[in-house]
Amino acid sequence: MKIVHIESLISKGPYPESEEWRSQREHIKRAIEGNVWPPGSDKFTIHAQSGKKSGEGNGVKPIKAMTLDAMTGGKMDSYSALRKQGKLPTTPSWVMEVPFPPHHLPKPKVKRNKDDTKPEKVLKPGKSDLIYLNGEGLICFEWETGNISSSHRSLNKLAQGLMLGHIQAGVLVVPSRKMYQYLTDRVGNYEELAWYFPLWKSIKCDNGVLEVFVVEQDADDSKSSVKVQRIGKGTDGLAAQGAARLAKKVKAMEKAAKD
Repeated sequence: MKIVHIESLISKGPYPESEEWRSQREHIKRAIEGNVWPPGSDKFTIHAQSGKKSGEGNGVKPIKAMTLDAMTGGKMDSYSALRKQGKLPTTPSWVMEVPFPPHHLPKPKVKRNKDDTKPEKVLKPGKSDLIYLNGEGLICFEWETGNISSSHRSLNKLAQGLMLGHIQAGVLVVPSRKMYQYLTDRVGNYEELAWYFPLWKSIKCDNGVLEVFVVEQDADDSKSSVKVQRIGKGTDGLAAQGAARLAKKVKAMEKAAKD
């Protein structure tokens, strides 16, 4: 798989030049670029089939699972599971499904109206796909598997995390338009986000990083007489495609999200 573009939305203060960020940014890039399809190949070739119809197109979750597996070194346990087992890492590590924000904010008190002093419940955003814990700063990593609204929520979460000082860096991975056409229909993508970039670039942040990584297949089989198999959605058909190990990783990722 290749990274065709990195959109820098925020790069302020000393952290963007820190050894930690440079090292972990390279770690993210290697994990993404190491994705291959079919299993055992030396590149990422996608089956050129539109995802607009049910049962067609390529799934996004298995691609995400490949990356999370590489970034965690195969340790795909959730923050919740590790905490229950008393095994939360004490050294710098990437951990899946960490509550966001990582540090609890004081509960905001929102009044319904001037005569009602009972505060409404303010819901926190969902857990993060991965967070780099115990380093100089917290790095939050999100791989888009939802629609464009989900992409907006992810970037809003990362931007507010930076603005409030809860994280030091945030990364969102989305497909290019060239890749998007062969994935699950309506998955968030770079081209649909780009118009809103000036908004996120205006976020107040004195020291931090916010980037969007745009990914794409190395090749597709549209002009080849030899077709590659489509990537199943979730675990569908992965074992039959010689990707039983990947199917296990997808199940581990889905389990972590439910912990």
